[in-house]
Amino acid sequence: MFDWLKKRSIENPAVPLSQAYEYLVDNPSSSGVSVNRKTVLGNPAVFRAVNLISQSVAKIPLVVYRRADNDSRERATAHPAFKLLLKQPSELYHSYTFKMTLQAHALLFGNGYAYVVREDTGKPTELLVLDPEVTYADMIDGRLVYRTMMNNVEFRIPFPDVIHIKGLSHDALTGYSVMDVMKDALGLGISLQQYGSTFFKNNAKPSVVIELPPNVRDAGTLQKYLGVNSPRLEQCTQASLADVWIKASDTWW
Repeated sequence: MFDWLKKRSIENPAVPLSQAYEYLVDNPSSSGVSVNRKTVLGNPAVFRAVNLISQSVAKIPLVVYRRADNDSRERATAHPAFKLLLKQPSELYHSYTFKMTLQAHALLFGNGYAYVVREDTGKPTELLVLDPEVTYADMIDGRLVYRTMMNNVEFRIPFPDVIHIKGLSHDALTGYSVMDVMKDALGLGISLQQYGSTFFKNNAKPSVVIELPPNVRDAGTLQKYLGVNSPRLEQCTQASLADVWIKASDTWW
């Protein structure tokens, strides 16, 4: 169904990789944890908010109307988009799932995209949800197009064939990604959650400091054996070494 679109492989040197690179690497926050759709949705408050809003929006029916002669409106049941929006956008999912997914994408990524599949006559036959992590708007020769990646191939879609739900934006073309703008705040919440889990995983015991005498040269071996002095969050409640003297002291009062 995408055969008619202009395609460019990312192996072509003429294809800019900056956009793909942003989505292929993790997005670390100032707290050191990666902020992506999996870690963000692991926060109960974020999951609850996105799920509640998306499901509420999905319950609203999308009905196509036409203007009658007396300036009233009536349902345009013969319009090809009527069934797509109200009942079955695709054989893959119901309209409820379609609207919920698109709204969730808009809340998390700032943009929700759907591709309008058409016949040669222009009649819409299907609405397909696009991945917001690899889809974005672009101006080419003064014309708005949408670029998306599928199987390492870039597709260009004319803007009339894309349904785009966007959030807050600076250019009215692309919405801000909440995970990018709120990266540090979301990362802090994820860090607190992970710290609490690690604390109880280690039996809620406080850390100790193991002090070594100055003549002990092979502190690295002891560090490796004990698994100490690691900057990783999951080992934040384990022991640490200090090259002073052999003794153990509780770090908590």
